[in-house]
Amino acid sequence: MKIGLTIFAVIAMFAFIDSAHGQKDERLYGVWEMTYYARDGNAIDWTGMMIITPGHFSRIYMHKDRPVIQDRYKNLSDLTDEEKNTIVDIFVPKFGGASGTYRIEGTQLFFQPIFVANPGLKGREPSRMFTLDRDRTTLTLKGTYSRGYEVEEIWVKREDIDERE
Repeated sequence: MKIGLTIFAVIAMFAFIDSAHGQKDERLYGVWEMTYYARDGNAIDWTGMMIITPGHFSRIYMHKDRPVIQDRYKNLSDLTDEEKNTIVDIFVPKFGGASGTYRIEGTQLFFQPIFVANPGLKGREPSRMFTLDRDRTTLTLKGTYSRGYEVEEIWVKREDIDERE
């Protein structure tokens, strides 16, 4: 009898640990628009979109005031040095994005990117503490950026996604 109870207790413990580790939160499912972004308390004029489903996320964000480039070339060698610098200025500090899976532990959201705008970030697992307002339409994410900056992001829900879809 004691062995049976011990086995049951061990199975129940693993089931509890697994459910707490891989929580799902249907309040997050939806299409979100970035309305605020700050690094170390300094607001940056960014915009973006994030989609969260029961198993995946996709997010893309960019600075609103980014240089415009024209697609008038076939090869990079066709670009002037100034055009090359403009492209680097657009894509390095003013654009980001990733898609993949995620997991939740309590109020911590861990992004597990599969596709990233910057391949050097592949294999990292950025995380953000998340809070939702009372109406569940404003999502605030806070955490540390890869270079050590404190970041705060505010996202407004634009559309719900039904878990069964």
